[in-house]
Amino acid sequence: MAERRAHRGFDGCVDLDGRHRLRKKDAHRTERNSNQSDGHAFFPARIAGQETRRCLCDAFPQLRCQFCGAVPKFLRRLGPDELMGHVHSDALSFEVSFKHQRVLVNRGVYEYTSGPRRNEARSIRSHNTPCVDDCEQAEIWSSFRVGQRRHLDEHFFIETGDGWRAGGGWRTPGGVSIQRSIILTGQGRLEVWDSIKGEGSHSISIPFHWGPSLEVRLCSQSPFTQGLGACREWESHGQDVKFYGKTYSHPPGELLAEPTTWWPGFYREERIERLKFHQNSADLPVLVWTVFSPFPELLAETDEIWKDQAHKLLNDPALMRK
Repeated sequence: MAERRAHRGFDGCVDLDGRHRLRKKDAHRTERNSNQSDGHAFFPARIAGQETRRCLCDAFPQLRCQFCGAVPKFLRRLGPDELMGHVHSDALSFEVSFKHQRVLVNRGVYEYTSGPRRNEARSIRSHNTPCVDDCEQAEIWSSFRVGQRRHLDEHFFIETGDGWRAGGGWRTPGGVSIQRSIILTGQGRLEVWDSIKGEGSHSISIPFHWGPSLEVRLCSQSPFTQGLGACREWESHGQDVKFYGKTYSHPPGELLAEPTTWWPGFYREERIERLKFHQNSADLPVLVWTVFSPFPELLAETDEIWKDQAHKLLNDPALMRK
C-alpha cells in the first residue's frame, strides 16, 4: 500500500494484538467507566455516533495494531465544546494493550467530587503526554468547569504499507512548541518522538504509565559522541508479557522508574509504575525518542536510527510529520 496522508486524527488507542474491538455499546461510554481507555480515547466515537475503530495492519501475523479514526474537530480541539466538564489535559496521549493486557494506561478517574484526586486525574501529569513547566492544556476551575483550552495547532495521520505514523503539536502560553510523532512498524516496534523547541530553559517531563502488574527496570546508560545526547535501556515485564525499551535524549536527561496510582474506576485505586523522562532545567531544543517492542531484536538498529535522525530533527522538527 502506498503511503498516503489521511484527513483523520488519532484518539490515542493502540491495541498491539488487535483483539480489542470497539463495539456499538462502547460508543456510549462515559468518563466514569472509560477506564478501558481514559476519557480522551473514546470521546471521538461517542461524538461520531458510530464505530470508528478499524484495524490497519491485518497483513502481518506476528502483531496486530488498531488505530482509531475520529472526528477531526475533536482532535484539533481539547474536548468537545458542548461537554467541557469532562475535559482532561490529554492531547497527544495514548494507551497500549498487548495479549489482552493493559500495557500503557492513562491514570483514569477516581471520582467526580471536587478535590485533589479529581484535579490530579484531569491534569497533564496523569496522561502519557509531554509536559513543559507543569503547563496544563486546560485551566481546571472546578470538578466540571474549565477555562482556557490550548488546542492542537495541527495533527496528522499517515498510513504506511505495514503500519502507521501519527501525531501533532501545540504551544504553551510562553511560546514553547511541543510536537509528538508516534510510529508503529509492521514488525512490532512502537516509536515515540518528542520535540520541544523555544527559548530559554524549561522543566520537561515525559511520563509513560504502565498497566497493572507490569514492573519497570532501568538498565544500562550509554553516552553518544558528536553532541547526540545519551541512551538509557529499560525493560517492562509482567506475568505473560515483556517489553524491551530504550530512551534517547538530547541533551541528556534523567530517566526515572517510580510508583504512582491508577484509578480504573470510581473509588478504586491500584498501584502502578511510571517511567518518566525528566529534566529540571533544559536549554531548548530538546529531542526525546522512546522506542520499545516485545521483540528485542527490533531494537538492534535503533542506535543507528538515532544517529541518523537526531541532527535532522533538531534542526527541522517539521520532519516529524513526514
